[in-house]
Parts: sequence; C-alpha cells; structure tokens
Amino acid sequence: GHELAVLLRDKGFGVTESHGEGRDGDVLILSSVVLSKDVARMIDLSKQFDEDAFISIEEARSVQRG
Repeated sequence: GHELAVLLRDKGFGVTESHGEGRDGDVLILSSVVLSKDVARMIDLSKQFDEDAFISIEEARSVQRG
C-alpha cells in the first residue's frame, strides 16, 4: 500500500491514501486522478510492484483543484 504510493509519487503521480476494511481485514486504498494518456504507465508501475494489485478505473468528467 504505502510503498506503492511512494513509488507512484516518485514517478510524478499524485496519490491519496485512505484506510478501509475489506473482507480479510484492514486495507489501504490508493486514489489518483490520472490523464488518459498516463493510465497504462500507472497500471504497469502498479503491476510491476504488486502483480496481484486490484485496480479500478473510473472516468472523471471534471476535476477541480487537483
């Protein structure tokens, strides 16, 4: 969780960390607003770090102050 957030930040991505509770206990949720052209790069970095990472992508219609 946190280590992946640090890696992504080091690569220029903004990342917000949130704590949650999953089926098997505590989880760290990472959120980021990414330009469409950078999505594949972020996925590649995440999968290189943890090949079992769960990634959900949603389209943002507008972003303010990000």
